[in-house]
Amino acid sequence: ADRLVVRYEDLLFDTEGTIRRVCDCVGGRLASGNFNFKAQAAKGGKGHGGSQQTDREAALRKYSSEAERYRDLSADDLKYYA
Repeated sequence: ADRLVVRYEDLLFDTEGTIRRVCDCVGGRLASGNFNFKAQAAKGGKGHGGSQQTDREAALRKYSSEAERYRDLSADDLKYYA
C-alpha cells in the first residue's frame, strides 16, 4: 500500500507540490488553474489570529527558524523529537 507522510512544514513551504503529491497518492488529481491558499488565519476567536499571529506569514517566520520552531516546546517534547 502507498503511504505518504505530510508534515506541516511541507504544506507551508511547498503547498501546491504537497497537495499534488497527496492527490497522486490517493488516485486523484489537482484541478488545473491557479492554486490559491489562505494567508490569514482561517478561524477567529481566542488562539486564532489577532495578537496570536497564526497566519501564514507568522508560520513561515516560525518554521523557517530552527530556534523559533522549538522555542515553545517542553523538555519532554524535545526528548520525543530527538
